[in-house]
This record gives sequence, C-alpha cells and structure tokens, in this order.
Amino acid sequence: MAVCDATSIALDGDAIVYAGPEGAHWRLPVADVKVIGEFTTRGTGEDHFLAFVADADGGWFQAPGSAAGLDRLLPALRLCPGTATPPGRANRAASGSRVLWPQELAGHELFEFRPDGVPARLGRSISQYLRPAPVDLQPTLVGESLALRPLRAADFDALYAVASDPLLWEQHPEPTRYQRPVFEGFFSGALASGGALAVLQRGSGKIIGTSRYYDWNAARREVAIGYTFIGRQHWGGAVNREMKRLMLQHAFDWADTVWFHVGRNNWRSRKALEKIGASYSHEVSRVVGDTVQPYVHYRISAAQWPEAGER
Repeated sequence: MAVCDATSIALDGDAIVYAGPEGAHWRLPVADVKVIGEFTTRGTGEDHFLAFVADADGGWFQAPGSAAGLDRLLPALRLCPGTATPPGRANRAASGSRVLWPQELAGHELFEFRPDGVPARLGRSISQYLRPAPVDLQPTLVGESLALRPLRAADFDALYAVASDPLLWEQHPEPTRYQRPVFEGFFSGALASGGALAVLQRGSGKIIGTSRYYDWNAARREVAIGYTFIGRQHWGGAVNREMKRLMLQHAFDWADTVWFHVGRNNWRSRKALEKIGASYSHEVSRVVGDTVQPYVHYRISAAQWPEAGER
C-alpha cells in the first residue's frame, strides 16, 4: 500500500472510519474491536500499519501508520486510558508485530508471518484469547505406543507394582516413596488433584507409570506437568518422549507456558527435560515431608515447542 496524503482514520460517533487511496475505505463499530495492534512488513512503500481485530476467526482491518488522524485515534477510543502502548515501529529491521490493546496482551505477537513478511494469521496467544479452548486437566490421550487416561482408584495395585522399586526413587527428593504407606499418600493426592493420568502400554493395556497436570494459572495461561514416573525398564527409550509429547501437545491447546518442577539433584529427569527442549528458569525451596528440598524449575513455551504449530 503506497503512502497517500488522502489516507485518514478517525473516530466517527461509535465507529472507526478509514479512508484510503483509490476509494478504499472501511467502517468498524468500536464495540466490535477485540484487539488493537501494529505490524511492519517488508518490501512495501508503507511498511507500518495499525490493525484492528474484529472477530475470533482472524479477520482484521488495517490502516497505514502514516494515516492522518492516527495520533488522535487511540486516545479518543478510551479503551484503555493510561495503559496502551504508544504506536511505534513494531520491528523496523524486519517484519514484526505487537499488541497494543487489551493490556493483558500488550506486547504479544499480533501475527504470524509468511516467508515474504506478509501477515498470515493471528498469533497463537491472540487466537486463544479470542476463542479459548476448554481446559481439560484429565484428558484421554492416545499415541503410537502409549495411552494416557484419568487415574482411577482401582489403579492403585498396578501403579504401586511399578512404584515399589526402590531404585526408581534414588535421585528423588522423596526417596522412600517405594514404601507402601508413603505411596498411599502420593496416590491419594494424585486422585484428589483432578489432573493425574495413568500411563498405559497400548498393546497390553498395562499401567507403566503416571504423570499429572497441576498449578493451572488461567490469568497467565500457565500449567505444570509433573509427579511423573515410569518403570525403570522404560527408561532411556521412547516412552518418556512420547508421554511428554502427548501431554505438551494437549497443554498447548489452552496454555502458553508449561512448567516442570524437579528435585535439584534429580539429574536423570533434568536431562530428560532438556532433551525435549525445556530450559532452566530458577531454583526454589519446597517442603517435602518433614524436610526442605531444593527444586529447579524448567519451562517450555508454545513458541518453543516444535510441534505446537503442526497440529
């Protein structure tokens, strides 16, 4: 879109009105505005635009950054007085975008771009904001060799048969979990959590471990995956990767970030997390039983997850 002196944008009553070159124009009721942002493109005479997202299907209206009246429009809208990020150049060096309003999304990527630098679709966070997927902490997930389903009280004996191996817990902050009374407490907590899953081999239907979604934060769209163990005969193979892949794919339908909380000295689990792309964030102290234990927190975002955009 070429720069044109006739290009203008203004608030007209309860609608935003744009007039552009060669008769181009649009009118958008303010009540229909869901998200406001800006973006830059490559290879055009006018590379800076303001965008107004009007529906959950990804439709948007745009006006060039040079449009007369743009500097007065956002204050006149009064959608977020005193909080909106001033328009600027989202990324002058290359194509890029950011949200200006609403405040809870400010700074997020507004668009995903085609290789030629033209917006292809709304960014993932924006799509989730406009049409949030239902949060399901106890799904049934099926992979090539594994099936994950909600943990049931009747699973105790089968799961304890796996957990009763002392070597399973030798690097864990609670190394006595192989003892039946200790495991009973763990199992009761898993059932009460509302997020625990049993991990089964698809061929045999045998339970080989468990994992859990927990600490869901709706405001920040974050969840944790943990309380995970699988039988030692499955260590070092594809089981953990497939289990985490299934759980991460599901989580990224409704979460932006997944956290993992691991005992600092549990190097086996830490290496496994690093293999799937999780990155170290920070260390905290947690009460485990009667002692305080150091834990490290790892995280992985939807943007980092290789398969997040391939579903």
